[in-house]
This record gives sequence, C-alpha cells and structure tokens, in this order.
Amino acid sequence: MIKEKITKIFISSKKRYGFWRITAELKKSGYELSSNTILIYMRELNFYFSLKKNRSRT
Repeated sequence: MIKEKITKIFISSKKRYGFWRITAELKKSGYELSSNTILIYMRELNFYFSLKKNRSRT
C-alpha cells in the first residue's frame, strides 16, 4: 500500500521529487516513515529522480 502511495506521488511530481520530498508529502498525509525507508522503497521500485545542475562560469 505504501509503495502505491509513493508511486502516485512520484508520477504526479513528474518524476522530480526525491525521497526527502516524498517523505514530507507522506508525513502530511499522516504516515510516519523515515526517509531511509522511503529511499529503500524507491530503489526497489527503480525510481530515480533527475536533478539539473546550474553551472555558471565566472
């Protein structure tokens, strides 16, 4: 059940939320899970978020 919730949050965020944000969203919904647990579940589901880095050259 929790994996389904993680999947819904991840897909609705256009695959931009990492485990920290998903943990925060689940805590708003009333779930008490650690961020490490969410990270493990996301790895089991093969969810990886992409992060663009802004590179500025000065």
